Amino acid sequence: MGRDDASQVDRDAGAHRSLVGRLATRLARIAMLVAGFYLLYLGTLFALQRSMVFPGQERTSRAWTARRGIERWTRDVDGAEAEALYAPLPEAIRTRKPAPLLVFVHGNGELVDDDLGVIPYYHRLGFNVLLPEYRGYGRSTGSPSQAAIVDDAAYFLDRALARDEVDASRVVYHGCSLGGGVVGALTARREPQALILQSTFTSLRDMASGFYAPGFLVRDPFDTRSVVSRLDIPVLVMFGDRDGVVPPDMGRQLAHTASNARVVHFPHGGHMLPPTAALQRYWSAIADFLSTARVRKPTTR
Repeated sequence: MGRDDASQVDRDAGAHRSLVGRLATRLARIAMLVAGFYLLYLGTLFALQRSMVFPGQERTSRAWTARRGIERWTRDVDGAEAEALYAPLPEAIRTRKPAPLLVFVHGNGELVDDDLGVIPYYHRLGFNVLLPEYRGYGRSTGSPSQAAIVDDAAYFLDRALARDEVDASRVVYHGCSLGGGVVGALTARREPQALILQSTFTSLRDMASGFYAPGFLVRDPFDTRSVVSRLDIPVLVMFGDRDGVVPPDMGRQLAHTASNARVVHFPHGGHMLPPTAALQRYWSAIADFLSTARVRKPTTR
């Protein structure tokens, strides 16, 4: 190889190294830009997560007007007023025979006013009914958080258990969507005799992965799976196969984790259960579960 050829090879090699260097620099800048946008995205998620987890706090309720057979309870705490609605079973009061208690906790986009319809169903099953509200929702004031909501629910639960018409040895929690996370966390403090989880996630940290966010950024983890894994009580898991909010597989995971679980899924059901066409199946499944769990007397057929 001549001297000129060697020089050309050196020039080509130098040009190649220069091109590689420019590409590497450009890729590094792009990577830094992407990382910056991702960190900004995570920061925004962290700052806004409670408004995303608790969107229902933007809704308001009408001033409470007395409803026949329903009591409004309040709790003044931390400068806020928490609310719960309580519907004692008329038969339990009339006969002076204590009846079981059903604690129903709604999803993050609802208010207790939206769930008054569950009261007659559970009354027919022989239950007193307690509906705790989230702080910042409807007539309740303050700011919602896992700690605050669970603390309020525990307070109202203890108040209900002190009632003469309530059999404190037969308590059931029924949580829907985020409410399933709430009753899961409540179970870790006050274990019921049976638990119903409807359209419920394994944990909000698991849900965070759907937003491409690490779980450690979640301020209110609502780790339902961890609680269920330690339980030895009957658990009913209900979900819709077409749930577009909480992946149905999370319901299956909860059932698999529990030591004593029953699964009821609705092939055409979405996140909000029950489907109109499956209303009878929904309540029949609950009634059968509660009878098997021995918290209510089986229906005579």
